[in-house]
Amino acid sequence: MTESTAEYTAPQLIAMDDEDFAEVVTDDLKYTASHSSPFQDPEVIRRTLTALIEHLWYIDSVIAKRAEDPNCSAEVYQKTIAFRRHLIASIDLTERRLTWLDGHNSRLVSLWKQHLHDVLDQIAGSAEDALLDEMTIPFPTGPLSLRAWREIRNVKDPSRVVKQEMAV
Repeated sequence: MTESTAEYTAPQLIAMDDEDFAEVVTDDLKYTASHSSPFQDPEVIRRTLTALIEHLWYIDSVIAKRAEDPNCSAEVYQKTIAFRRHLIASIDLTERRLTWLDGHNSRLVSLWKQHLHDVLDQIAGSAEDALLDEMTIPFPTGPLSLRAWREIRNVKDPSRVVKQEMAV
């Protein structure tokens, strides 16, 4: 690992321009793919994956050129192939970590939705019931009232319907 690679922090990596980032991301692939590396930080990991994949494309073109170059020794060619394998392993680890992070985030979203649904159950039918029509959730397709959101969730999963509503 180069000294400079070990000293980067996630905010420094975020602030780097694309060219500098692309250079440092491949300084030490073992470090880059390490779970404790700032390259694997949730704020940086997508950029890391993009830079690694772009570097794979570049290495593939280098391999193609070296395969045709009569002056390229077998040793240099084999080292390039070995680097490509290491690069692919780093991409794989980064993709797996990103998938895990995305799954973790979707679990958090699910928990927040359930919590919101529970709060709305408490508001529905109370003196504050009008809030369900006044407050909205911003969606890309347009705002949705809390009441409409709650009704959609109840249709998707009838087990969420509060018992007193079922009697009405």
